[in-house]
Amino acid sequence: MVVADAEDLADGAAGRVDAASLGPTLRRLLSELPADQREVLLLCALGGMTYSEIASTIGAPVGTVRSRLHRARATFRAGLINDGYTVDPIKDVP
Repeated sequence: MVVADAEDLADGAAGRVDAASLGPTLRRLLSELPADQREVLLLCALGGMTYSEIASTIGAPVGTVRSRLHRARATFRAGLINDGYTVDPIKDVP
C-alpha cells in the first residue's frame, strides 16, 4: 500500500473544497441551459459518450450534437467567468 505524502493529501483536499464550492454555480448554470444543450452536455461530460453515441441516443445528426455542445460549453464558460472563476478554455473543456 502506498501512502500519499502530506502535500498530495493537502492538494486533494483543496481540490475537493473547490469542487464543492462550485456545485451551486454548476447547478444554476445547468438549469439555465436550454434542454437540448443540457442533454448533450450531460451525455458527454457525465456519460462519457462520443459525439456519434450522443447523436444516436438523441436521434440527431452529429453536426447538431457538436453545435449544441459548443453552445453549452460557451454558455458555461461565460457563466463561470461572470461569477469570477478563472477558466482555461484548453484545459477545462473536455
